[in-house]
Amino acid sequence: MSASIHREWVQMELGDMGKSIFNDLPLSEDRAELKKSSIETALAFEDYQLLTSLIKTREGLLTVELRRKIWPILMGIKDINAINHVNLETNRQVDYKTLPKHKDEDQLKLDVDRSFVFYPREKSDFEISILREKLMILVTKILRFNPLLNYYQGYHDIASIFLLVFKDENQSFNALEFFTLFSLRDFMLPTIDSSVDHLRLIPDLLSKIDYKFSKLIDSLDPFYSLSSIITLYAHNFTRFQDVCLLWDFIMVENSIVVSVYFYSSVLIYYKEQILDDLMELSGCSDEKDLISEKFLMNNKDIIHSILSGVVSKNLNRENCQSQFFEILQLTLGYLNKFPPSKLNTFNNDISSNSVLKTSSIYVPNLSFEQIESKTKFYTYPFLKKLFKEQVKENQQKQADEKLMKSFSGPSMPSQRLYFLSKFLSSSYHQKGTNRNSKSIKVRNKNFQLSTFIFRLSFTIGIGIILKYYFDQHEINFSSNDNFFVIGFQSMNKALRNNGFNLTGFSLLDVKNCVYRFIK
Repeated sequence: MSASIHREWVQMELGDMGKSIFNDLPLSEDRAELKKSSIETALAFEDYQLLTSLIKTREGLLTVELRRKIWPILMGIKDINAINHVNLETNRQVDYKTLPKHKDEDQLKLDVDRSFVFYPREKSDFEISILREKLMILVTKILRFNPLLNYYQGYHDIASIFLLVFKDENQSFNALEFFTLFSLRDFMLPTIDSSVDHLRLIPDLLSKIDYKFSKLIDSLDPFYSLSSIITLYAHNFTRFQDVCLLWDFIMVENSIVVSVYFYSSVLIYYKEQILDDLMELSGCSDEKDLISEKFLMNNKDIIHSILSGVVSKNLNRENCQSQFFEILQLTLGYLNKFPPSKLNTFNNDISSNSVLKTSSIYVPNLSFEQIESKTKFYTYPFLKKLFKEQVKENQQKQADEKLMKSFSGPSMPSQRLYFLSKFLSSSYHQKGTNRNSKSIKVRNKNFQLSTFIFRLSFTIGIGIILKYYFDQHEINFSSNDNFFVIGFQSMNKALRNNGFNLTGFSLLDVKNCVYRFIK
């Protein structure tokens, strides 16, 4: 056994170790060496409880070398050098250059050319250019082997951290791909909707911590935190060690929800500064006016600017390590007191297929055995299925939002007639008609007739169902669009669950037709 293993540290009480040795400021060189030795001891004895307790103390895993060993363990990667570590369908022996080009590679190239600005600082321009080449290859391989994923600006920042920590290209790829599939899927969907759902956890959590302050935060959409959350702060911090320290805590909790709680903790920690800046920039003289409806409506840009800059402004300063660690401790405290399961946004708005409820779900005091079980459960085909389900959900969500917007304005008679004719048109959704072919013309007439009968029958059926519903509830159909939406969405969902494909039928089309038939 290694001579660096100290038996007395294995026998020491965890509580004493955490409170009296490694959390004092500053963490001296001797204490840092002692902590490093203790981590190696926990690793050698496979003492996961001791290991996680040590990671949560000041300066986390301390070195790149320890992170290279321990991050894969915390993620659940049994063998960082293995090819099929999540039962991947794709043969990794295939040269990525032979695979089709991913649609986002041009944007990736632009982003990679701007990478490695702040770290590593000791590298020459030539060495940075080599790193950029490696980064381009790394992310290109991820995208080509996983073509369903959509690249987003900032993903290259995350990839750069893996490249700097693991150095070995095969290990970097394995670690990044695993982390991407297990933790970043929500950010790599075709739309931004699922990413925004993550952001909405912030005002919800703040309402639990400081309700009055949360009214200010909740007055605008949470896009102020977007770049921080989707890059896991790799785009915010100018010091490599700070990014790694935060990631130590994300890895040890085995959930990226830590990043959301961290942002909330930053806002709480610098609350007074935020309020002072807001009063100064807005010219407001009374703090009580900050949460008035008029003030919030007139100062959204100022509020957004302050909230989006609070992380970089404070945590990139020199000698802020003490504040950084205090915020990390706040983060763990809020996770324990207000776990995601207690947040309405998490329960009602986060998809059941999201990483936050599946492969990156937060579980307090997660054991190593539970991490191994999770890794075995979420195979690549299963993760792929979850991703596709989220794509469908987002498409339906967008369709529903479009429907609600269409109901919000007045509907003119000419518009109703237009949508009615569009819905009942025989050429609606008909493609590829060859006007020179007599046989196709005959088939088209049959198609037109059958389509017309189907749409007419379908519309009458909806009308009968809704008329019965509104009669039973004594509702005035013409003045209650919201009830129509609720009723139709429920019926639409039931039809989809029973295998009916209603793609191509606009709900607005059907609404106008129902009006015609019922009236």
